[in-house]
Amino acid sequence: MLDLILVTSEYPGITKSGGIGAAVEEAATMLQQSGVKVEVLVVVANNNAMLPTWKAKTGQGCVVNLVCADSFYNGAASNEAYSYASFQYLKSQAVARIIFPDYAGLGFYSMNAKRQGLAFADTNLDIAVHGPTAWALSLNTQPYPHVDALTTDFMERQSIEMADTVLYLSQYMRNWVEREFGVAPTKSAELMPNLMRGISASGTATQVGKLIGVQKIIFFGRHEPRKNLPLFVDALALAAKSYDLPRTVEFVFLGDFAEIDGTPSELYILRKLEGLNLKLVFLPGLGRAEAERYLTNTPATAVVVPSVENCPYTVLETIAKGLPVYVCAEGGSKELIAPEFHLTNTFDNNKSALAQCLYTVIKEGARVPAFSDSVGNALQSWVRHVNSPQQQRPLARCTAPLVSLIVVTHNRPEKAIEALNSCLRQSYAKTEVILVDDGSDRNNPQYQELKDFCHDNGVVLVEQENRYLGAARNTGVAKATGKYVLFLDDDDLLLKDAVGRLVNAIQCSGVDILTTLSCFMDASQRGLAHLDQLNLGKVGYLPTGGPLEAGLLKNCFGPSVSLISRAVFTKGVRYTETYGVGHEDYEFYINAVQKGFALAVHPVPAFYYEVGVPSMISQTPIWKNFMRTYGAFDRGAAGRGALNVAGILLGQQVNRHINHGKNVYTSLPEPLNQLYPKVGALDAETRLKMLYKYGEHFKLESTKRVAAWSLRERHEAKKLSAAASPLGTIPVAPVKRKMSAYVNKLHLVKGRERKECIDQIIASLKDLCTDATVPLTNVDYLFNALAVSRSASLASAVVDHSDQLSSRLKDERRMLALSATAHYLLENRVEFKQKFQLLLDGEANDFRGKDSKYVDHSAIEVFKAVTADPGVPSWAFQFTRVTGACLSKGQTGNRDAIMMLHDFINQ
Repeated sequence: MLDLILVTSEYPGITKSGGIGAAVEEAATMLQQSGVKVEVLVVVANNNAMLPTWKAKTGQGCVVNLVCADSFYNGAASNEAYSYASFQYLKSQAVARIIFPDYAGLGFYSMNAKRQGLAFADTNLDIAVHGPTAWALSLNTQPYPHVDALTTDFMERQSIEMADTVLYLSQYMRNWVEREFGVAPTKSAELMPNLMRGISASGTATQVGKLIGVQKIIFFGRHEPRKNLPLFVDALALAAKSYDLPRTVEFVFLGDFAEIDGTPSELYILRKLEGLNLKLVFLPGLGRAEAERYLTNTPATAVVVPSVENCPYTVLETIAKGLPVYVCAEGGSKELIAPEFHLTNTFDNNKSALAQCLYTVIKEGARVPAFSDSVGNALQSWVRHVNSPQQQRPLARCTAPLVSLIVVTHNRPEKAIEALNSCLRQSYAKTEVILVDDGSDRNNPQYQELKDFCHDNGVVLVEQENRYLGAARNTGVAKATGKYVLFLDDDDLLLKDAVGRLVNAIQCSGVDILTTLSCFMDASQRGLAHLDQLNLGKVGYLPTGGPLEAGLLKNCFGPSVSLISRAVFTKGVRYTETYGVGHEDYEFYINAVQKGFALAVHPVPAFYYEVGVPSMISQTPIWKNFMRTYGAFDRGAAGRGALNVAGILLGQQVNRHINHGKNVYTSLPEPLNQLYPKVGALDAETRLKMLYKYGEHFKLESTKRVAAWSLRERHEAKKLSAAASPLGTIPVAPVKRKMSAYVNKLHLVKGRERKECIDQIIASLKDLCTDATVPLTNVDYLFNALAVSRSASLASAVVDHSDQLSSRLKDERRMLALSATAHYLLENRVEFKQKFQLLLDGEANDFRGKDSKYVDHSAIEVFKAVTADPGVPSWAFQFTRVTGACLSKGQTGNRDAIMMLHDFINQ
C-alpha cells in the first residue's frame, strides 16, 4: 500500500509547469528520499498531448503516472474533466493519503465520492492551498472573466470544505481562506511551507547576513498585476527621479511576458520608464532550471519579489542560492525569512517604500537573509503529517427507505416499456414504480401493450391530458409514497445498481437532492443497454451542483434524472407548469437551492442518455427555455452571486475595450503588424525581436538597446548561439530555418519525412522573402531542392512568391532561372519557354561579349534541373541531344551549350 499520492495537472518535463508543478516535484523527491512510499499522478488534457520523455521523469525514484481527461469525458478539456479523470484513476488505488492542490478543483469529484460513501473509505483526502481562483482574481483586481471561472471557484471552495485536512503553505493564506471562504478555524488544518532540496534547519550557510555590492537588481516574476509589476515599475521610476541612481546598475525582468491593461508588458515597462536612462533587460521564456542557473552565475545581484504571495519558490530558490532577496511585507513571502531580517529585507506594499528599498540596496549593498524555522523544519512537518493517523469521519447510518421511481411518457409506448423495465430490474428492492402518461394517443395499439405491461408488473399508471413535463412530474409526486423520488424520462435507461447507490449516497452526504451523471447511448443501441451489454464509455456531461449564480448562464446543477427527498416537495418546491417550454428541471433546482435545500452531484453514471434522435429539449424554443430559468432567480436574495455575474459582464465589456485599443504593434509595417493579434502566443525570442523592430520603426534608440541587451543575455542564459547578424536587422521570424539542412536531407528520406522536409523548405522560402538577414545563398539551395524533389507544391510556392523573391534578389537573371525551373515542374510549357528564352537571350549576349568565366550560368542550372527528370518531355529532351557533348567540356562547353540552347529555343 502506498503512503501518499500527489495529484497535479502540471509537472516539469511533462506539461508547462509553474509553482504547483515545482512544489509537487520537490515534495515527491524529498519525501521519497525520507522513506515515504509516494507516487505522482499528472492529469493532462488528452492522450495526443506532446509528452516527451515523461516516463523518464521519475523524480529520483518516485513513480510518475499519467491520466488523460479525454479518456473519461466526451467533451472539451475543462477543470471538471480533469477532476473527474483523477477520480476515475484514484478510486481503485490502495493508498493511505492523497493530496490535491486547491487550484482548479482537481479533487472535487473525489471529495464528493468520499462524502457519499462511494470510495476512499480508508484514504485521507487532503487539500494543499496554493492559491484559489478568487484570490488570484482579487490580486489582479479583476472580476470573474467567464462562467467557467465561477464553477471553478465553486469546486475549489467545496474541495476545501470537504477535505479531511487542509494544508496551508502560509499563515497569510490560512487567514485569507478562513476570512473569504468562511472556513471554520476549527477545521483540521496544518501549516506547512513548500519543500525544496538543499534547505536544512541550519539555513544557507556562509552568506547569511553579509552585505553584497549590487550591479543587478532582478524583478523575479511573470509580468502581470498579480505579481505587482506595476508597483515595481512605478517604484523604479520614482527612485530614478528622486535619487541619483548609478547608470552602471542593470534592472533585469526575469519572467514571462504578459499584458498590462491590454498593452504588451514589455512596452508598458518601457513607456513608464521612458527618458530615465536606465539599463533594462528582459529575460522571458526561461525554464525553472535555466532561471536557477542564471541566478547562480550572476554575481553582485539582488532579487526583488514585490508581489503579495503565498509561499513562492522565487524566494526559496533565491535564498537557497545565497543571494539577497527583498519581499513585500504583505503576504506569505515574509514568513519564509527569519524574523531578524524582516526589518532589512521587507518593504511595505507601496511605491514609496519600494523606491526607498531600491535606493538603499544600490547605495549600501544588499543583505542575504536566513530562512525562517518553518522552512528549515518543513520536511519534518511533511513527513509527520503523511505518517499521522487517518482522520476518522463518523459514518452516517444508512437505512433502506422506499423510493418512488417516476417515469413520464408521451406517445412513445415502446420506449416507456424499456424505461420501466430498467426501473423494475433495480438491485435495490424497496421501490414503487409510477408511470405518468402525459396525453398520449390512447387509441394506439402499442399504448394498450403499455397498459398491459403496467398491470402485469405492478406499475402505477396515471393518465392525464397533455400538460407537459412540469405538470406530469408534479402528478407523479402527488401519487408517490416513498421517502425519496427519482425521475426518469421515457427515452433514458437506469443502470441496474443506480437506485441503491443513490440511496446510500444521499444518506451519507446528508443532502436533499442528488443529481447524476450519464453515458451517451445511441438510439440504435437501446437493446444492448437494456440487456446490460453496452459498455459504459465516457460520461457526456459533468455538472458541479453549483454555484447558484452560475445557473443564470448554464445548467451547472445536473440532468433531470436525480434522487430528491420528498421533503423538498412537501416544503413548497414544485415544478412550474409552463406548457411547451423546457428547462423545468433546471428551474426546479434553482428554486430548491434558493430555498436552502442542499444539492450535490453523484460522480458515477446512473443512467444511459439517448442520443441520435431529436429530443424534447431540441424541439422547444431556446429563448423561452432560458427565460424560464432566468425568471426563477430571487432578485432580492441574489447578493454576492449577482455581483459575480455582473462582474463577468463587466469583464467582457472591459476586454472589448482593451481589444479595441490594441493598436500598439498594428501600426508597424506588414508583415509585423499581422503578428500583433497573436502576440500573446508568440515565443519569448520573437517578442524580443518584435520589440526591436518596434524601436527601429519608430526610431526609439533606447527601445532597440533594451531589446538588443535582452536578446544577448537570453541567448547566454539559455546557452544559445548569439545571432551573427547585426542587431539592426534582427529577424521577426520565430525560427531561423536552415534551408541547406533540409535540402541535403531530401536525398536521404522518403514518404512523410520527405514531405516534412519540403514543407520546411517552403517555410524557409517565406523567411527568405520577408527576412533581410536570411542569406541570399539560400537561392542556390532552392535550385537544388527543385531539381531533387520535383515537388509541385515547392514550385507553386516559388511562383507565388516570385515578386517578393525578385525584390530581395535584385537579380533578374537568377529570378528568371528560378521561375523557369518552377514553371517546368508545374508543366506550364508556355511560361517555361518564355522565361527560359529571356534567360538564354541575356546569357548568349554575355557570352558574345565577355569571357565565360565571368558570366552567370543560370541557364545551365535550369537545363540540369530540367533534364534530371526521368519523365522529361520530348521537346525538352532534345536539349540533351543538342548540348550533351558540350556540357562535358567545362567552361568552354558551357558557352557552347548556351549558344546552342539559344539557337534551339528560338527555332
